[in-house]
Amino acid sequence: MQGELLTIREAAQRLGLKEKTLRRWVGLRRIEYIKAGERAVRISSAEIDRLIESGRVLRIADRSPKTL
Repeated sequence: MQGELLTIREAAQRLGLKEKTLRRWVGLRRIEYIKAGERAVRISSAEIDRLIESGRVLRIADRSPKTL
């Protein structure tokens, strides 16, 4: 895990999610995180980038109609 360490709030803002959603993902271990204390959690910016990339849906190339 590399990159800047973000708080839940910062990571949620980057993803456009509510903090509650990100906290739920941490609880479900859907996202990698670092325990920075008894209650403090940090998420790597590289993990945020991974989440964004894994959710990317590629567009279908423009297709012209086949001529018969």
